[in-house]
Amino acid sequence: MPAPSRIRSRTPKPHVTSVRRQLEPPPHSRGGWRAMLIGGLAVALVTAGVLTYQARLAGSEPLVPLTRGTVEHTLDLDTYVVRAERVYTAPAAGRVQRLVEEGRRVRVGTPVVAILPGSSAPPASAPTTQPSSDAGQSAVRREMDELAGRIFRTAVAANQARDKGDTATFDRLQTEMDQMSLRQWELARSLGRAEEAPVGAAAPPPLTAGATEVVSQVAGVLVYRMDGLETALNPAQLTEWKPSWFRSLLVAPAHTADSVTAGQPVFKVVDNLSLGLVTVMPASAATVLAGESRVQLRFPGRDVAPVTARIASRREENGEVLLYLTAPRFPEELTELRRVRVTAMLGRYEGLVAPRTAIDVREGVQGVWYHDGRKAVFHPAKVMGGNEAQVALETDLLPGTRILRDAPTWMR
Repeated sequence: MPAPSRIRSRTPKPHVTSVRRQLEPPPHSRGGWRAMLIGGLAVALVTAGVLTYQARLAGSEPLVPLTRGTVEHTLDLDTYVVRAERVYTAPAAGRVQRLVEEGRRVRVGTPVVAILPGSSAPPASAPTTQPSSDAGQSAVRREMDELAGRIFRTAVAANQARDKGDTATFDRLQTEMDQMSLRQWELARSLGRAEEAPVGAAAPPPLTAGATEVVSQVAGVLVYRMDGLETALNPAQLTEWKPSWFRSLLVAPAHTADSVTAGQPVFKVVDNLSLGLVTVMPASAATVLAGESRVQLRFPGRDVAPVTARIASRREENGEVLLYLTAPRFPEELTELRRVRVTAMLGRYEGLVAPRTAIDVREGVQGVWYHDGRKAVFHPAKVMGGNEAQVALETDLLPGTRILRDAPTWMR
């Protein structure tokens, strides 16, 4: 019997096109992958935003604690000292003998200086090197005294020229003053000293025969040093003052003279009860004083008590404001100073102190952002007042609460 033949089954090969169709995802599957990709990007962006927010909270010490204290609002002022002072001049040329120590109060009829006989004219040429004899030193001192008088007279003339609007003369006289001041400095250096010895350091010698006394006709504080502004910066000249006038005001170096010519100032008597201060500032800066009639003044670097001053006069011109301040009693130091820097106290505010940059407004409500350990939270807080850097707050937040130093305007 013949052996049965082996039956071979033949499986049909799949068509290439059908295989490709089986491998390709259906159309709805492709859209799902795209949605997953977009969703992943969104999550990444949110995560980055959270990390950025946390980084802002953690970086550069942005959190500061609220502290209870006082915030002061102040304004620094550069002022000129105004004084009612009477200047006395030499009746003749000669050497000056001082009879009363500077800074003392004098009565009416008090002899203050004596003009001794003797020439006050400087020599034809003064030494420019270190003098080697008493005669040489005396010659240098005489020239320095003569220069002091010329500087004084030049300053007065320059201020008068400025008042008349004569700018050419004003500029010329200012240049002359600079040259004379330089010559004074050279002479002082040749004597091996930086400045004049203090007036009244030693007792005056006995009055010389033939001397002419100069007597004070008013009571007040005695000052020997002159700066050329005794007439200009007098309360009697108040109606003449204007902001532009003070911008070009010349202040001659204060000086005393051991030898004088006839008519040269030798001393002045100051009414220390009629002192005042005048200052000029931009009108924009003066708005903080608008409506104020009084202001408290402090004198930085000086051991004197604050003074409550009255704004006696206010004048505006071309965007600048001139303020004249008076008080019943200014510090005695102002009898000798011509310029002084003061601080005006505009307000004192008590509360929780915070940086001004921390204040934010949300839906019309002022407040700050505090951190609760996980995120920043806005909380209402009323600003009582402050200065450019800090404010005092009225709020129910507790001292020590950490707030954002800078309001997160980037979240708006």
